[in-house]
Amino acid sequence: MIDQALTVVRDALRQFIRLKLQVEMIEEKVVLTSLIDQAGQSTMPNNGLGLALYRIVEDRVSESEYRSTLTDSEFEQIRPPVIISLEFLVAANFTDYSESLKYISTALAFFQSQNYFDQTSNPDMPADMAPFSVSLYTQNVSEHNHTWSLFGGRYMPSVMYRLRSIDIQEQQIQRIDTPVENIDLELSVGEPAMSERVNGD
Repeated sequence: MIDQALTVVRDALRQFIRLKLQVEMIEEKVVLTSLIDQAGQSTMPNNGLGLALYRIVEDRVSESEYRSTLTDSEFEQIRPPVIISLEFLVAANFTDYSESLKYISTALAFFQSQNYFDQTSNPDMPADMAPFSVSLYTQNVSEHNHTWSLFGGRYMPSVMYRLRSIDIQEQQIQRIDTPVENIDLELSVGEPAMSERVNGD
């Protein structure tokens, strides 16, 4: 689900930049990538705009441990979904610095014009994917410094966004209970209390 959500964002951004800047071979200009490779080197595309997942954050703490549903006269208990947000980086890596500024400005314009993603605005979005929103996320100074230390201190014009929210739900039944339909009570009548026998004498 994470890969699908970021692919939806990438494809929509590609379409916007292709029309806005009249760019050919847009697939090479806007790329979904990692921050660094296994050797610790930057994987941001040369002369391109890179989208990279930065962090996965829990978006909400579920109030109950299980969720119960009634099916065929039985209660099925399923763990509640894990709801997450994605923080992702958009960075422009062009030899010409002014080109980097142009692309990052266009990315900002895109997310300003479209910050909500659903099947209506994005027909290629998977039918089973819930809508999500994207908002600008500003790092503090220490977070910003840490981010760019991953690139060896080499700064690129960039912006951070938060995608909210994605539900991770595995439909694995944890327990099945049969609901109680009838309660049978047996009442027995004992001897009258001592006080009642005394008063009756």
